[in-house]
Amino acid sequence: MPEPTEPHVSTWTPDLPADASPLYAAIADALARDLRAGRLEVGARLPTHRELARRLGVNVVTVTRGYAEAARRGLVEGTVGRGTFVRDNGHCASPFMPLLPDEATPRDLGFNLPVCEPELLRIPELLAGLAEHPERVPLVAPYTATGIESHREVAAAWLERSGVEVDVSRTMVCGGAQHALAVSLASLTSPDDVLLADELTYPGLNALASVLHLRVVGVPSDESGMLPSSLEDAIHLHKARVVFLMPNLHNPTGVTMPQRRRQELADVARRNDLRVIEDDTYGFLLSAPPAPIASLLPEATYFLTSLSKSLTAGLRVGYLALPQDGQGSESVLRRVSANVAAITWAAAPLMGELASRLIQSGAAQAQVEWKRAEMRARRALFETRLPQLRTRSAACSAHVWVPLPLGWDAEVFASTARERSVHLNAASSFTTSRNRTQRGVRLCLGSPATREFLSDALERLGQVLAAGPRASAQVG
Repeated sequence: MPEPTEPHVSTWTPDLPADASPLYAAIADALARDLRAGRLEVGARLPTHRELARRLGVNVVTVTRGYAEAARRGLVEGTVGRGTFVRDNGHCASPFMPLLPDEATPRDLGFNLPVCEPELLRIPELLAGLAEHPERVPLVAPYTATGIESHREVAAAWLERSGVEVDVSRTMVCGGAQHALAVSLASLTSPDDVLLADELTYPGLNALASVLHLRVVGVPSDESGMLPSSLEDAIHLHKARVVFLMPNLHNPTGVTMPQRRRQELADVARRNDLRVIEDDTYGFLLSAPPAPIASLLPEATYFLTSLSKSLTAGLRVGYLALPQDGQGSESVLRRVSANVAAITWAAAPLMGELASRLIQSGAAQAQVEWKRAEMRARRALFETRLPQLRTRSAACSAHVWVPLPLGWDAEVFASTARERSVHLNAASSFTTSRNRTQRGVRLCLGSPATREFLSDALERLGQVLAAGPRASAQVG
């Protein structure tokens, strides 16, 4: 019987952009591009690490990391002693790795979800550990609206990283930040109440307000955030009792509120017995954020955050730090716990356990650091591909708010972008004051699976801008 023949070694040499950074990611991007274009065949054996390094004029470690990144994306697989082979990229190497989009896939800059690095989380290993020791998994624990004690301890430690000093008795585990926001609003408001927020605000707030029959009133802002004097006026005019704020990397503007403005808003809230809901969903991207309002107004602030953005979307776990009210925290805890029980009984203990292990193992911190670097790199892409657009969004923000050039209507721009398979959100998705016209759009830089696809989406938007609003109107 004849010996099986070895596959032919490909002569593939990637064409890397002159400004490619980091190089290892550019190698994986080029491999994906050439595979789609038919320049690489499934089953082909790639050049050795040393040979490709010689061809590219880079060190071997760079190629090794490039092949590893390609393997993470499900593009190649390695066999010890035989080499690295191109695989069918219509399948993932692991169920925890996302499928990569192709040319026909719309470029999504509308869904605000920073891309993650699954390898850093080591989810399969954690799940295997849970399976090996089922007695440690709290699946048979009784419903506890506040969350299991050990999970609350981890939550309190995680919240301290954001500058919130909270004891375990005032910490709750929720099924994501939206759940934490829902129970906070349900605990603080009654139907027909006015809820104060920025004139541009998180769309999920408007959705919840509709469910709870609340009326959201927008408060004017400047480049530092909500105006204290306008907040005070709105409190008196509408007899409002609650305000929603997002001081760190505000959604959609991407602005971080300076410390002085936070103190001024805390002073207004204290004078007027106003309750504050502080959403810190994106604060993890800041390496040294200003002190949270919860630390300036601990007796009246509900502070919430989520692991869906900082770690991975499928981990529906959020943490809520309750205020210390005048009679102690027990009355607040009872009220919020009752609403948690009414909505979901409790956050899923299995998700809470997985979140706790990710934090305790150091995997969560590794993911956060990776995302910080990745978002800065993607922001640099935005500035390179769309230099004609200006934004006040922070350099580490996963989203940027872009005021459009004169002559553009935000809805027309978004519609024209969709014609070029780029999805984004216009100002109408975020407005709370309908009488004000906002000529802007939000671009979510963290949504595309790779920088290559982000770059492509931004280039398409550049083509829309170059054509101008008149050409767009004619297309419609």
